[in-house]
Amino acid sequence: MIRQHPFFSPLGCLSSLVILVGIVIAVVVSGGAIFSPGLLTAKSESGVTINGFSSHADFENDCEQCHTPIIGIEAARCENCHASVAEQRAKGAGLHSRFTNVTHCGGCHADHKGRNFNPTDMALVNFDHAASGFSLASHARNYDDSPIECGACHTGAAFAFSDTACADCHGAHDFAFMVDHAAKFGGDCISCHDGAGNLANFDHSRVFPLDGQHAEIDCEACHVNKQFKDTPRECVACHAEPQIHAGVFGLDCAACHSTAAWTPAALKNHAFPLDHGEGGEVACAVCHPNTYTEYTCYGCHEHTPQNISGEHTEEGITGSRLENCTECHPTGREHEGGD
Repeated sequence: MIRQHPFFSPLGCLSSLVILVGIVIAVVVSGGAIFSPGLLTAKSESGVTINGFSSHADFENDCEQCHTPIIGIEAARCENCHASVAEQRAKGAGLHSRFTNVTHCGGCHADHKGRNFNPTDMALVNFDHAASGFSLASHARNYDDSPIECGACHTGAAFAFSDTACADCHGAHDFAFMVDHAAKFGGDCISCHDGAGNLANFDHSRVFPLDGQHAEIDCEACHVNKQFKDTPRECVACHAEPQIHAGVFGLDCAACHSTAAWTPAALKNHAFPLDHGEGGEVACAVCHPNTYTEYTCYGCHEHTPQNISGEHTEEGITGSRLENCTECHPTGREHEGGD
């Protein structure tokens, strides 16, 4: 008698067929739940019903809501419900648009860990907050050194960041500063601050233009110890007056110097014409015999204190007005004076 092969015998084939049919029936009836690694979460962050489901647990027996056969979890299937994530990806804006692994939803949001499991909380455990555009490098602890909880800033619906969170926290520590800061720069704090001590999207020209050599200087050179309030804007706050013209040229540095370079200097803002006079441009000492912050018109022509006083007294011009010649003669012409 020839012994039959155990796998190809009538009994073996019949047993295999019965098992296969049983598996098919179980899959059809359970929707694939027999292969599930665990219960789906019944948590719902927003409490809103989406596509007829209030939580993942509602479609536990319909695996294809998330899983594509053979391939596994696909972002497109998740986004059938989580449309806001799809919108962020499409527009390149919002939190999820910042992640390089955004199409691998399961990398951050796991499930099948029980009814009370929270997929969002799990994602936050290893979440790099800097990817959101705001680092927690300076926001790990409060002013009293207690840990800052997520809910201190994310007080809006569905864990949204609250625009007033910054003012509430920093205002409680220094109310006067926050009132002044908000008055100058507005209340959209994260449009300028990245949480790591750097300024993002901040137009510094609104406060002080950073052009020329100033464009290359480190922030700390002017903002020592990260103190931004009441930073001096005058040149002499950083540039000591050179001894070569100390007490002679005054402190209106921008009249001669540019931000491109401290030297060479050029007289740029001289209101009175430099070519005033019959011989063309006159020497500076003619009008400025002592310092360049003061001038006199008695250095040329028939201008003498006696003549000038006699002529102008007849016009009712005396005292300080008599000495302020350019008020009436801005270009030095004799008959351009007013009344």
